[in-house]
Amino acid sequence: MKRYTLKFRVLISPVTAVSLKDELERVLLRLHPRITYKIKHVYEDQNGMILAEIAMDEKKQLLEAELMSREWKIPVRLESMGWGWLTKDKEEMSTMPSTSGIDFDPLATISALNGQVEFILSERKLWLRYISLLVSTAVMIMLLVVITYHKDLPVLQGIYIIGFLVWLIVLNETPFDVRMYATKISCDQEGIKVKYWYRKLPKQIRWEEVQRMEFTEPVCQIFSEKKRISLLVSEKFGCKEQKLVLKTIVDRACLNYVRGNFMTMEYRRYDA
Repeated sequence: MKRYTLKFRVLISPVTAVSLKDELERVLLRLHPRITYKIKHVYEDQNGMILAEIAMDEKKQLLEAELMSREWKIPVRLESMGWGWLTKDKEEMSTMPSTSGIDFDPLATISALNGQVEFILSERKLWLRYISLLVSTAVMIMLLVVITYHKDLPVLQGIYIIGFLVWLIVLNETPFDVRMYATKISCDQEGIKVKYWYRKLPKQIRWEEVQRMEFTEPVCQIFSEKKRISLLVSEKFGCKEQKLVLKTIVDRACLNYVRGNFMTMEYRRYDA
């Protein structure tokens, strides 16, 4: 389920967090009988706003339009709906598994580094995997061509099947796109810079421009309004500090956990 935070303005006092939670339960139950949701935390902030942290399967645009158009039975107005939760979940910060039915932030227990940091990726590992991918793919294609014209050679068919299984297990996650192969990741107070094989100048995005980060093992993508940085962040591709790299990006760009697990993660700025 995706995480959202709803910000309500109290129009006439008194309205408590408890009464708002009850009203929110009523509204969410009437949206659609098949919608799965959980209300994690409802609280009042320092500015007198009441914030509700929820998790739902519904798309943000549809849910936001529905809630904005609703008439609430208590004197409140929904000011905004954003990505993620704005408070830390104490249960997530522990090492115990989740019992709440809500996905845990896989980076919650990782501490981000301060100051200027650089992560150097092993070029030897990168080259080895990429060359292995090209060679093995070429061999598989040649074997397939030979088998097509010589169907009476069961030995070649066996070799092809074994080779395909090895390729599938070992090299399946290795992308052909050389533009993803980074050699150095630099994070300072201003932003992130990524140095690649294929270009002399690094790609860079300022932290305040970052709107979201998506990670699907082994590819990490960082998005701003006009830019996108894609790179491989995995120990298989020479990055020994995978979680630390991801946590540093999330922490410095002020992104909130939205959904995912250790293999797939999505983080967004509240108002992105």
